Amino acid sequence: MRPAILSIGAGRQQMPLLRAARAEGLAVVAVDRAPGPEALAVLDHAVVLSTYEAEAVAQEVVALRDRFDFAGVVARTSGPPLMTAARAAQALGLDGVPVGLAEAAVRKSEARVQAAALGIAVPVSWRCTEQPVLDAGRSWVLKPDVPLFGKRNVCLVSPGGAVAPAFAAAAGESPDGTVEVQEYLSGLDVGLGVLLVDGREVWSFLYDELVGTCDGRFVGLAVAGPSVVEGTPTAAAIRADARRLLGHWGVRRGFVFLCFRVTDDGRAYLYEVNPGLGGDALADGLIPALWPDFDPFAADVRALSGGRVTPPQDAAGWCVASRDGQTDGADAAAQLAQAAGEHELARRLRMWRARS
Repeated sequence: MRPAILSIGAGRQQMPLLRAARAEGLAVVAVDRAPGPEALAVLDHAVVLSTYEAEAVAQEVVALRDRFDFAGVVARTSGPPLMTAARAAQALGLDGVPVGLAEAAVRKSEARVQAAALGIAVPVSWRCTEQPVLDAGRSWVLKPDVPLFGKRNVCLVSPGGAVAPAFAAAAGESPDGTVEVQEYLSGLDVGLGVLLVDGREVWSFLYDELVGTCDGRFVGLAVAGPSVVEGTPTAAAIRADARRLLGHWGVRRGFVFLCFRVTDDGRAYLYEVNPGLGGDALADGLIPALWPDFDPFAADVRALSGGRVTPPQDAAGWCVASRDGQTDGADAAAQLAQAAGEHELARRLRMWRARS
């Protein structure tokens, strides 16, 4: 039997992975409730189930082992389908997304609890199912504990601001109505992407996320790199925290992204983790712009299927990639910062200009 890759999802976001797997000579199987014609053109088999049905998917793919020699499970997705990816890999006996990592990625409070148990700094936060009573003299972030739509209902409550609409928005998105309440920390959002093969880190890179607010909700505008904290003690601390978490989860293959809030004193607080090549203009925009000869989708497929991965060399300068896929330098960042109207964005832009 030909080695095969299993993809959780067969939509537009997954197409680069499906094509990369095909280019590697792998048979391609994907789980999707309604795979589109573009995906069907490259698939050897479609498992027509919802990506939310973890146990049903696990049973179905195990039954396919007499037809396909599964070598890996790829998951360019977020939310509950990550549990499906973890369960499928577990059922097939493969090194995919570990269950503990999937739990931390799906539920914000779980990431906080797991990190804090390892002694990793996290923002003061708690999970609730009823509208909280907050200190009106401080700023707070209310977010769905189980987000389904990125930052859409991640809300900022400024001092004296109304809590009710923010809580309703966050609770309305989370499937079980749970909300993660988090102290607002002034600072920068810094991400770390790590690529692992056989439990060994073969590449990592730090990037910055440019975030604004609109009508009390956070809006992701762009990502930029290399990060302004690269080469600083903060960068070393972030990488040390990441190694602790990755070891705790037992991650052996593929990409993992970890997000930190870095305060003005340089301390980093973990607030989010995501396995696989998600969206956020990283895999489609920033990484190809900084490392033109490196294909992150091919690297993810190879890492997860036991192939050889060659990490990229030094980044080709500095770049910002906006959410619409456009890549540019400081001028684009200036326009985004002006549109967002956030003082912290202006501060970061000055840092970016100094770096460039």
